[in-house]
Amino acid sequence: MIQFKSLEQGVLSVFSVVLAFLVLSASLLAQETGKPSIGVADVSADTAHPVVVPIEVSNLEDVVRLEFKIQFPSNVLDFLEVRSPGSRDGLVVHANLEAAGESGNVSVLSIEVESTEPIGTGSPVEMVFDPSDEIFENQFFLVSILEATLGTAGGKKIEDLDTRDGNVVVVIPLFSCFFYMH
Repeated sequence: MIQFKSLEQGVLSVFSVVLAFLVLSASLLAQETGKPSIGVADVSADTAHPVVVPIEVSNLEDVVRLEFKIQFPSNVLDFLEVRSPGSRDGLVVHANLEAAGESGNVSVLSIEVESTEPIGTGSPVEMVFDPSDEIFENQFFLVSILEATLGTAGGKKIEDLDTRDGNVVVVIPLFSCFFYMH
């Protein structure tokens, strides 16, 4: 039997197990149905470096074209670029910042991915952001997919797919003085 030192420790442990179960079950359900899926990866980053947010896809066996719109909080994340992490041959990525921080400090980013080979499963695209100075310690942000369509080599459009939003956690690194610590 597991014994916790405090009620707070027990609640946090149970909460993290339940959260991990829900995240895994959602991705397993998408894979189980065989339905194409596209999602924003959950990311933890710090303010000292650019925030890299991968787009994860699965079951895109015949898909060679991917179009989607991403919504992100532009008051704390400044869009820099999109890139293909594997630099795969025949994969071209374009991005267009459609609405830059208009309503409630939210921006919309339109991304198009074209490939000469089927995209399949993995992370074909990464979005890169610069964290703002307005970020508080351990602040969570939601980066969501507003809409997405897929295209096959035969020109067929697929709109029936699973989408998943991602959580971005940005922490402020703590710098310690060596002389103060000793």
